[in-house]
Amino acid sequence: MGMEFKEYVLKWCKDEGMFKEEIKEAGTEFHYRISLPELPDKIPLLLSVVQPERKDKVIITVAVGLGPEYTGALAKMEKQEREKFMMELCYMMQLGPAYFSIEESDGILKQVSVSDVIYTDGLSKDRFMRSVQAVYKGVSLAILQLRGILGNMAQSQPKEEPRKTLGGSPQKR
Repeated sequence: MGMEFKEYVLKWCKDEGMFKEEIKEAGTEFHYRISLPELPDKIPLLLSVVQPERKDKVIITVAVGLGPEYTGALAKMEKQEREKFMMELCYMMQLGPAYFSIEESDGILKQVSVSDVIYTDGLSKDRFMRSVQAVYKGVSLAILQLRGILGNMAQSQPKEEPRKTLGGSPQKR
């Protein structure tokens, strides 16, 4: 089962010029990294396409970590203001086309993850590409929301050398 879907997904990714690499990972039938156009701030965006072992689904996912200038701006907010920000972010993400989750520590947002699931009985190139677009749109929405609220606060702090994710933290799967 997994091999057939692996071949289809790999072909589609290569046909669209998105395939970057295959990652050998225990517990998966396959795990591909695909690259998409850069976001407005020149962040190269890598998504993971994964079929868990012995599962009839393909997951398209991306996680973006917040760098120190953004977590610092959040930490400087009053607790009530920070809670309002988190509620607004969650509300905005609920309106998006894909699933999302947030990781926080001590009330400070650390990472936003966006994903979509396609069950293999509905897997087609059209459905796959629409899921990739939904995840891309979802993470773009999160970044725009974060920048809109935190951008001015973060810009007033000293800049670090640019890195490959929002605010400078390393991109995770």
